[in-house]
Amino acid sequence: MLSTFAIGAIAASLVGRLVLSYDWRLLFLVGSTAILAAACVWWAVPDDSPKMISGPVQAGKAKERVGLSNIFHGEIGRRTVLATILNAFSMGGYWGAATWIPSFLTRERGLSLGTMANFSLVIYVGMFFGYQVFGYLGDQIGRKRSIMWSSITCAVAIPIYIVIANGLVMFWWGMVVGFGFGGVFGVMGAYFAELFPENIRALAGGFCFNVGRIGAVIAPFTVGVLGQTYGLRVGLTVASSTFVLGLVILVLLPETATISSKAPAGTVCHGDAGKSSCSSS
Repeated sequence: MLSTFAIGAIAASLVGRLVLSYDWRLLFLVGSTAILAAACVWWAVPDDSPKMISGPVQAGKAKERVGLSNIFHGEIGRRTVLATILNAFSMGGYWGAATWIPSFLTRERGLSLGTMANFSLVIYVGMFFGYQVFGYLGDQIGRKRSIMWSSITCAVAIPIYIVIANGLVMFWWGMVVGFGFGGVFGVMGAYFAELFPENIRALAGGFCFNVGRIGAVIAPFTVGVLGQTYGLRVGLTVASSTFVLGLVILVLLPETATISSKAPAGTVCHGDAGKSSCSSS
């Protein structure tokens, strides 16, 4: 499902090329159609959460109130803090690199602005395939290992821009970088959902992912300041290093899905805050 983020970004880039020559405001008009899409989802997709919360087992019991205090105690609190930091590093690496790589290619590698207008297409095509491959790996080798390999891909692929001088080659290298980006965020949603008990899953996962967005604010600014002072090579190196820092945090978190050696081939076991269950994939 998350891979459609890349499809939307590709569509937005293509629409932009069609309408910007007429009136840039048309791009915002096209973007507003997301409201209609949301209405269609609201109408077409059933909401099973009331059944899950207040089904026969819960009949006669008071509805449980869930707040921030529920996600900041004991082992759950530890997971919340670590997962938030993990996402902050991942978001920081992504936005720090994606924001400044185009400037690096135009300033340091001599690519024209016309060429770079297509760079977002290259990155998001790679991201789409990253979602598929690393999502598959998340079921085959576990969530942590899949996020680990995608983070390593990003940490290695970004510094290549500094090493290779051929601008056109580096333009297409953006597909490899996007491939790694897709892996990090394509598996993160499933991983966060399985880190926490069902009754606080939405709150905890939403907190970790969205508070972690602070990395998306800090990193582009930091890379830009470093670029002005020391050059964008240093800035991109720092952006790459945030994925390494994310790997350190990932080591401290538990695995939530593994392939059971005793179960039939294709059986996936999902951990839920200390509990686990297996199902055929």
